[in-house]
Amino acid sequence: MLLNDVIQIIEFTDTDHFSEAMDDFNAHGITHSNQLPFLNVVYDKAESALLEKFGKIGFKGNVQLVKTAQGDYIVFDANQFDVEDVLLKFE
Repeated sequence: MLLNDVIQIIEFTDTDHFSEAMDDFNAHGITHSNQLPFLNVVYDKAESALLEKFGKIGFKGNVQLVKTAQGDYIVFDANQFDVEDVLLKFE
C-alpha cells in the first residue's frame, strides 16, 4: 500500500470511529490499537499523519505510538508514561 493511500485512509476515517479510544486515552493517557479502526499498515507507514489526526480530533497530551512485541500498537501520552512503562502494561 502506498503512503498516499494510507494517508487518505486516515483523513477519510469518520471521527466517530475514534470516540471510545479517545475517551479512554483522555481518561487514562493510554489506549490499545484494538480500539481503533486501522490495520497495522497504517501505523507502520504513516505514524506522523496518524498522530497528527489524533491531536486534531481531541486526543489530549503528547500523543505517541509504540509497537509491542506482539505486533500491535499502544497509543500513549508521553507526558504521563514512558515507552518502557507502556510496554510493561501490555506484555
